[in-house]
Amino acid sequence: MKFLLTLFLMTLSVPVQTHILSFLPFSFPLDLVLIVTYYFGYFHGKVKGMTVGAYLGILTDVLSGEHLGVQMFLKALIGYFSAVFGLGIFSRNVMIHFVLLVVFSLMNGFLNLFLIYLFVGDIPLQGALRGMVLPSTLWNALVGSLCLFLVQKRAWIRQQEGSSDKG
Repeated sequence: MKFLLTLFLMTLSVPVQTHILSFLPFSFPLDLVLIVTYYFGYFHGKVKGMTVGAYLGILTDVLSGEHLGVQMFLKALIGYFSAVFGLGIFSRNVMIHFVLLVVFSLMNGFLNLFLIYLFVGDIPLQGALRGMVLPSTLWNALVGSLCLFLVQKRAWIRQQEGSSDKG
């Protein structure tokens, strides 16, 4: 049951990102798929990180109408690298997650622009950086760090409740 709930919530992040967030009047470029992929890679390892990234990336490609496979490749790459960093520097410090989310968001943005350039051709690089990559990086790092902080806080509270029940 836990697996199905996790799969449902992961899958739900794609239509929320591609349809709901894009229609808000104060639309901001938040990449929920990147945050979910980062979480799974960092805390669950390379295989789950890459699998979740590829699954959510291909769903994003299909639902957003972009070039098929671009987001799948990028998100699988992010799932893998977040697992590599997760094994090397496991930390409960929110700033570490903030910095890693900035790095992965920038990596995602630059690789996305590069792949768009390969497929489409000439793109206004400066406008894309200011209008898409940098705001998305900021929002991903802020929202992702806040979510990870809340998950860790909830786990800590549950651990405290469990230890007080035994004592």
